[in-house]
Formats: sequence, C-alpha cells, structure tokens
Amino acid sequence: MLYCAGCGSTLQHGNDALGPYWHCPACKGRAVKLAELPQPPHRALEEIWQAADAQTVGPPCPECAERMHELPLPGGEATGKAAACRSCALLWLDARATQTLLPPAPTPVVAHEEEELSPEVRAALLMTEMQSQAYLTRETWEPPDEIWKVILAILGYPVETDAPLTNLTIPWVTWGLAVMISAISLLVLYTAPEAIATFGFIPLKAARYAGLTALTAFFLHGSWFHLLGNIYVLLVFGKSVERHLGSGRYALLLLLATLAGNFAHYLANPANPLPCIGASGGIAGIMLAYAFFFPRARFAVCLIVLRFYWLRLPAYVIIAIWLVQQLGLASAQLAGNTSISAFSHLGGAIVGLLCWFRWRQQVGEVERPGLPLPASRR
Repeated sequence: MLYCAGCGSTLQHGNDALGPYWHCPACKGRAVKLAELPQPPHRALEEIWQAADAQTVGPPCPECAERMHELPLPGGEATGKAAACRSCALLWLDARATQTLLPPAPTPVVAHEEEELSPEVRAALLMTEMQSQAYLTRETWEPPDEIWKVILAILGYPVETDAPLTNLTIPWVTWGLAVMISAISLLVLYTAPEAIATFGFIPLKAARYAGLTALTAFFLHGSWFHLLGNIYVLLVFGKSVERHLGSGRYALLLLLATLAGNFAHYLANPANPLPCIGASGGIAGIMLAYAFFFPRARFAVCLIVLRFYWLRLPAYVIIAIWLVQQLGLASAQLAGNTSISAFSHLGGAIVGLLCWFRWRQQVGEVERPGLPLPASRR
C-alpha cells in the first residue's frame, strides 16, 4: 500500500499509455515507479528523473517513507512540484506538475521498438539503474544527520530517521506522562528511595493497597539510566501511536499493557519478594503497536565492531530483534540471572499486539546503591 506524499491519503493504482502509475483521489498527485514503466520510459519522465541529484529535501516517499529529493522544474512553482526517491526509483508529481509536464497519452510503444534501441540509449538505461542501486547502498549505510541522534545510536538506542505519516496534534498523554514519570522518579531517587519498596510491585504482596502498586510502580525508576531510557522510548514511539489512535485509545493501551506486564511478572515468580519498578511494561505495548501500525517507519542503529557500522532498518525489524532479546532475558529471569523483568515486557507487548488487531480496521494500518531492597528493573 502506497501513501500520498502530498496529503497522506491511500494511493490508487491506474494505467494509461504512459504505463502503470499510482494516483491520489484527494489531491490528484501521481507516483510513478520507473521499474514498472515500458522501457525506455517516456521522454518527459526521463527528463524529470535526470534532475534527481538535487539535494533539496522533499516530502516522504510514498513507498519507503524516506525523504525524497525535491526537483527543480522549468517554470518554478507555476509548473508544480516534483520529487524523486532514488532508492525506490520513484517519481512524485503534484496535480499541477502532472497536468503541465506529462503529455497526453502517447501511442503505445510497439514491442519490436525495444529491439531498435541504440547502444547509447541502452547504456543510459543501465547507468540509471546502477545509480539507483548505488544510492540505496549509500543512503542505507549513512549515519543520521543530527549529531544528537548519532550519540544516542552509539549509546545503543535506535533513532527514528523517518517518522510515520500521522496528524500533527499534540500528544498530550505522552508528554504529560513523561513529565510525571520524570518528576516522581527524580523525587524518589533523591529524597525518598524507600518509596520504591513501598510503592513498587512485589509479586509476594501483589494485593497491597488493593493492587494499586501495579500502577504506582509505573512511575518509579531506580537510576538515571533506567529513567532516561524509558522516557526516550516513550517519547519516540508514544507520540506517533497517540496521534494515530487518539488519546483515549492510547491511554487505554498503556493502562492495559502496564497491568498485563505486572501480571506476567507475577506469573513468572509469585513468591518474589523484590519490588519491580519502571514504565517499560506499558511502553512495550506501545512499541508493538508502533511496529504494526507503522511498519515502514525507519530507524538507524549503530553496530560497533572495530569501527562504526550504520544500518537503517524498518520498525518491525527493530521490534522483532527486541522481542528475541526479551525471550532470552526471560529465560535468564527464570534462572535468577538478571534483575530485568523480561516477562513484564512480553506481557505488555502481547497487549500491544491485541490492541492493533482490535483497532486496525478503525484507525488503519498506519540503579542506585543503598536502596532498602534491590529492585527489579524493567
């Protein structure tokens, strides 16, 4: 499924004498995949494609969601706007550019004409294809442009390089929770560390305070690293999911994922006397929902093996790798070899998957030493 680079609507497939294309019924824009066109493509499309080396950042690609390069057109804005994605070999034209640049449907190319192509034309077509593949390789392995994203990736965090297409409403629940979690966690860390033993979720005493510790533990963290990691992941994944689902569904997803995470932690060891704290059970539900609603969103990760290696991976690949890690940690948790509650992550993730399955038709496919008790982190 392709999405309009102009308005985000779902594109529809069409075909005319120029070849196959994708058009937007709302804003009348058009996307053309060069690989699907008869060879050689019409001269008007070839001339537009030759300008694809321009470095002006344009709208997101309808296919891969990477930022396209906006192309200079003869006549300026009066001609319309066009952009190219070299990695997908795709051209995008808005409604005005489609009308002014594309000629009336030509006479279909006869099959035997392809055999009459000159060696120069064949060489040019081959070079275009090779340039497209080279661009894909270069783009995929480049680090992010922003220095703060480079630093976060080196520290081990995936950084969002191509955000999903969502509305621009303010994600009040995400920002509000980030502020509340930070304020409460810092207050506890520096003034009342004993609150972790009081309000953390203890499986052996799961019924304390009418079971409300399954919720209060969400706002507690045992160290700066624990807090900042969860806040970062909440903001990166939460803002897009909240905009897509709406604040009501999003808050319900967080609540159910948090409760399910604590329940899964309880099932792993009901006799555990240690408090479990952290927001990542609920955040795991957001991560799974993000991966299924926005599978085309891209993240950059940094691999360090004697040197820095950069990869840009789809969201679903990032989450799949994370899930495999959690399965390994769950085994270590049962053996008592880790203080991280992987079961709470997996419990929250299951809720995220179920919420996607339930709502997808409605919203679319888009440590601190000295604590009284050692706290399990999640």
